[in-house]
Amino acid sequence: MNGCTASQAFMAAFLILAGLSGTAIAFYSELDRMLNPELYQVPNAPRASLNADGSPRGVGNHPGLALRSSIGTAAGRELSS
Repeated sequence: MNGCTASQAFMAAFLILAGLSGTAIAFYSELDRMLNPELYQVPNAPRASLNADGSPRGVGNHPGLALRSSIGTAAGRELSS
């Protein structure tokens, strides 16, 4: 009685398949990075240069351009200190 029955073989195959699919789901991001490394590379882009006051270069050349900041405001109103 060392042989395995058809139901035992089916159960073993099912558990192996469930284990492999669960592993694929658990490690999806790691497997994706390993299989598609070109999708996770960021090309070198030129860095933005700033003026001495911290504003982006070229802003002074556009008189109609105004920089706005939402720091210190809530719903368009100034926060009181």
